[in-house]
Amino acid sequence: MRSLLALLGFACISGCAAGTSDVLVTVDGNCPIPPITSLSVMVSGSGPAQSSTLNPQNGAAEISLPNTFTLDLDKQWSGTVTITVTANGNKGAVAMGSSTV
Repeated sequence: MRSLLALLGFACISGCAAGTSDVLVTVDGNCPIPPITSLSVMVSGSGPAQSSTLNPQNGAAEISLPNTFTLDLDKQWSGTVTITVTANGNKGAVAMGSSTV
């Protein structure tokens, strides 16, 4: 399986809803990666584990890299957060990466 680079920026800015934090995630590959049909995202750390799936936007058939998205974490999260991203293709996982912030 190929490797993804998950670059994370963690910040709670004044515009955040009360008690939430935003995590800006940029996903990129360090080698050629087969077509990506979805990104599975798992968040783990001090709060309850959460997962989500990102699909292509605006009628696109694939997700292109680099890809940037924001995760909203509620007030249960503090301290270290690990984000794991799995890139999925037509036949399952094609790449995976994680980063801790």
